[in-house]
Amino acid sequence: MPLINTYTTLDDVRRVLRSTSPGGRIRFSESYNTLKRHTDNTGTIALDSVGIHSAYADIVMYHIQFAADETTFTMYKFDDEKQTNLPLGTGIKQNDFTSNNGFFAIQSSAWSGVAVGGDTIELMTDSHMSLWDASRYIQDAEFFVDTILEKNIRFNSVSESELRFPLDSTSSIPKSIALACSRISAYMIHKSIYLETMQDKDDPKSRNMYSWLKEGLEYISSYVDKWNNALSTSAPVIGMMGTNEVLDVNDSNSFVFKGSAFNLYIPINESSIFGDNQLENKSYNYLNSRDYLNSVVSDISLVCE
Repeated sequence: MPLINTYTTLDDVRRVLRSTSPGGRIRFSESYNTLKRHTDNTGTIALDSVGIHSAYADIVMYHIQFAADETTFTMYKFDDEKQTNLPLGTGIKQNDFTSNNGFFAIQSSAWSGVAVGGDTIELMTDSHMSLWDASRYIQDAEFFVDTILEKNIRFNSVSESELRFPLDSTSSIPKSIALACSRISAYMIHKSIYLETMQDKDDPKSRNMYSWLKEGLEYISSYVDKWNNALSTSAPVIGMMGTNEVLDVNDSNSFVFKGSAFNLYIPINESSIFGDNQLENKSYNYLNSRDYLNSVVSDISLVCE
């Protein structure tokens, strides 16, 4: 079952990811660069498409080979380490097929032509990340954005397992939060794939990636500015966003107007938020935005202006 994302969609995140250079694009579960007849085939059998499960991600060669009866086929995975072909199940061309591991599905209608015994269809997958993992990264980004908001705007607390703007809320997701989450999600996904190559500060992939993080923090800052400015100039005002609870502005409940993305307080913990894809709900230390950006860029130059 696919995971549900709240603040942004996987399609929006993929749109951000496509803005990078071609060599740095992220390919997800459904991606394959080869689906073709083997050059030694003597029949006319062809396969139009293969369905790939959203939990799948790998760069592997598979092949589908027909038996002597010309209707039965077996799907194999090539094991690089053992240099052997591992069978993933046998099917009949006239019936729908699902591999034993559940990752691949072939509809009977996807076949065309006539097979001869030994004819082979080659399938080469080239996905970096599963769609399921991508949705998990978006969920991590959603809680990360929430944690920033809760530090920079004085809210009444909500459950650690709940988001600030639930899907069933009568209030819509603020545009700035949706934009921030799509860019921070793209940053997290891209960094998880290309982390080892992120040491070249002149690499366009690196600069694009960190620009997404910076833009995301700027969108959050614009939202923080809006609410903190309102709360510092009027009372009583709306309390927890999306509710009608009144919150008075007084000496013990003051708000500081922040005019820059680089004055936000960003949560960090002992295990890097972006290092292990797990944003734990516990007590945090905080860095201001400038120090945070400088710490995550490491050897990559990024002008924080």
